Amino acid sequence: MKKLAVAGAVVLLLVAGAAVAYDRDAGVVTVLLLGALVGMAALAAVDTNQKVRWQQRHFTRWQKTSEQRLTALEDELLRRGAHVEAATRDDVLGTVQLMQEQYVARLDRAQAELEQAAAALRATTGRSRTE
Repeated sequence: MKKLAVAGAVVLLLVAGAAVAYDRDAGVVTVLLLGALVGMAALAAVDTNQKVRWQQRHFTRWQKTSEQRLTALEDELLRRGAHVEAATRDDVLGTVQLMQEQYVARLDRAQAELEQAAAALRATTGRSRTE
């Protein structure tokens, strides 16, 4: 940020100096000051170009490294998972049946608890089932 402020001040001084030199009919000084201004602009353009190219190379290297790491990770995961067999139809059906049996067992327990609670309520209130 400081470099930008210094460069802005120098450009402003060069332009102001060129304007004063032109006003006083000092053509050589005007040309020299404007030449210095153009030279600074050219240097800034070259510097910016170099920085952009460096960032592009740096990003390209980073991207290639990331892709290589990802490829290595994928290969490792595939190697580890290669011994895992795919689920068969029987595996899926067995799992579904197990889940179904667990669900039915929970429903049976809930129904039994509900019947016990209803019987306890009937016993407490003294009502019979036929009413």
